[in-house]
Amino acid sequence: MPESTYPDTPSLQGSTSNGPFLKLRTFMGCKFTQDFLNDDVDVVISGVPFDLATTERPGARFGPTAIRQASAHLDWEIYRWPWNFHVFDELSVVDCGDLCFNPATKDEMITQLQQHAFQILSADKYMLTLGGDTSTMSIPIRLKRNSS
Repeated sequence: MPESTYPDTPSLQGSTSNGPFLKLRTFMGCKFTQDFLNDDVDVVISGVPFDLATTERPGARFGPTAIRQASAHLDWEIYRWPWNFHVFDELSVVDCGDLCFNPATKDEMITQLQQHAFQILSADKYMLTLGGDTSTMSIPIRLKRNSS
């Protein structure tokens, strides 16, 4: 296939939907990248497939995948009521996939998530985490902010 027939590389703004049947699913079709510390990125979406803190009903580890799959139905809408703008035209949102850790080790997950969140937040980015169970919401992240 000649190089001129390839589509332009999408920017970090705007939806880059690849249709509902693509194997790599991102949240609402936003761009997948591991280079989330790029200056152009405003929001980083990360999955935490973890459910060791649940009782009786495991399966929360499938949450990030299910949320991404369900969000494909929102990708086609240009505007969200009551706003008259498309969020991806205003914010650069990327999905960096799921955290990698041993799913049977709570301490490893906590360490990985703390390091990951510290990277994102210390670069003045916003973070959206798709879980997993509720234990991922109670992990402390300590940042030292400049008072100037």
